[in-house]
Amino acid sequence: MLETLATTWLSLPDYARSTAWILVITVVLIVCVALLTLWERKVIGWMQLRRGPNRVRIFGLLPGVGQPFADVIKLLVKEVIIPANSNKFLFRLAPIIALVPALAAWAVIP
Repeated sequence: MLETLATTWLSLPDYARSTAWILVITVVLIVCVALLTLWERKVIGWMQLRRGPNRVRIFGLLPGVGQPFADVIKLLVKEVIIPANSNKFLFRLAPIIALVPALAAWAVIP
């Protein structure tokens, strides 16, 4: 089975393998950040002598493990509120203007 998987993997074009690796690494990093955030919240709760995030459960088990995913869903469905008297284009462009110089610095690192 592993031999078949390896042959199939090597028969893929380079761009497909690169894309697959990028997706795998991205998913692993996102899950690690989610679990690290959960751990940080649990430790902060312990230091403040209170219970940490433990409300969201997955299938009724593992209290708190679903909390980072619930936070992501909450972030994605939030309404964008733009002040009535503001320039809507500039209001949406401002975060991009702030992020581009910071991310451009990483572009020179090979």
